[in-house]
Amino acid sequence: LKQMMGGKLEVNKADGKMTEMVMPEWMAGDRKAMTEEQIKQIKEFESKLKAFNEEMDKQRKSLEAELKKLKADAKEAVEAYDRNLAAFFHTTQMRAQANFYELETQIIHLGISLEQQLESEEEHEKQLVGELESLKVVKGKSAAALSEFSREVAAFKDQYDMLVADDKAMEKSFKRNFAECEEYVDVLYRLFKRRSKRTKEEEKKEE
Repeated sequence: LKQMMGGKLEVNKADGKMTEMVMPEWMAGDRKAMTEEQIKQIKEFESKLKAFNEEMDKQRKSLEAELKKLKADAKEAVEAYDRNLAAFFHTTQMRAQANFYELETQIIHLGISLEQQLESEEEHEKQLVGELESLKVVKGKSAAALSEFSREVAAFKDQYDMLVADDKAMEKSFKRNFAECEEYVDVLYRLFKRRSKRTKEEEKKEE
């Protein structure tokens, strides 16, 4: 085939696959002046060119289907990441509020109890001692709760740092994976960055 085409065979240097078939200049001449062998070569070339074009069309459709699937997978991955991140922030915020309300309730109950106990002068000293012990217990609980909350905040920070690192890694991975599809890189990248803005808006609503 290469000899017949006069060396006009275009090959993709990256993967060694033929990307284009170019008709030799002599085949564009007047067929009336050609020999039977030359006409035979032209017909063989046209037949191979038709088969080549059909194969290229199949490859194009296959690549388009694969790209469509990759875009859908990327979108689903971003949406799942957003949902998980929003759920994590919501759970952490609710836990912190619950701890705060529990401590506030204990302080209110303690104040009411102290006020009632001080009304009795005979039991004043005993009540003061009891209240002092109660305050120590509450202080211990508060210190323990504060320590637990500090650990949760530290854990949250570690997880958040991991999420940020994953976010950056995913961004680099997107650009690397779709580097060969230049016409779609911008679309996918905007979709990826848009989810960060949406996540921040959801956090503000929850606050």
